[in-house]
Amino acid sequence: LTANADEVKVVDALQECNGTTVGVDVPQAVPMGGNASAGFVIYNTTLSYRGTYKVCYKLTGIYYVEALGGPLVVHEGNPLSYATVPVEPRVAQSVILQFSGHGLMPGADTAKVVATSYCETAAPINGTEVTTVAGTPMRPRFAVRFSAVGVYYVCYHQAGASWATIPWPVTVSAALPASYRLDPTGTSWPTIGAGDMLRMVFQDAALTAGADMVKVVSTAFQCDDLAPPAEGTTEYFVKADPTDVTGT
Repeated sequence: LTANADEVKVVDALQECNGTTVGVDVPQAVPMGGNASAGFVIYNTTLSYRGTYKVCYKLTGIYYVEALGGPLVVHEGNPLSYATVPVEPRVAQSVILQFSGHGLMPGADTAKVVATSYCETAAPINGTEVTTVAGTPMRPRFAVRFSAVGVYYVCYHQAGASWATIPWPVTVSAALPASYRLDPTGTSWPTIGAGDMLRMVFQDAALTAGADMVKVVSTAFQCDDLAPPAEGTTEYFVKADPTDVTGT
């Protein structure tokens, strides 16, 4: 056996282990690490669907053969699925991941979001950590805030089990709006006083006049639906000019 040179793939149990059969696992790669001199190498992979499969091994320069050990039986994933709130996550939002499955245990299970499709060893993305799942057994959940645009993988760890990679990644888009500025209203920035009129200008092609909303909240809160407007302010609809909202 030769780590970093031999090849491995997993195929449907009814297919043959040959060079033309397409593997169903992700990622398909060469075995990494292990101890070839002691007769073993390690191959990390993930299967998205339950079923019965063959493991095919190719020694360097030879051909694929079915590995000994019998068929590989993959059971239904647990959690079965997850959903994000909001449906289209954006940078800097507080995003709730809600899971559905069997025997899930909030308070004991944990979850994380990673940048690769192999959860067992992947570290949480920047600014996040492994988090104990909250919620109820019917609807476990945890919150995460993404700091960058990208495609990420959701990992779930049942108490006493191993990490599970949920095969549907979450795509995070840019924040809307990306920034704002304060326009002159007679107030001398940055010495803003209580009661001063503030004119906030947002610019982004995707903003919608009369439908988007703006509020100012205390730094003790996150910007989400539950956060109350700061004392003396209220929640405002963006005005007819889609880049302008005025409030105190």
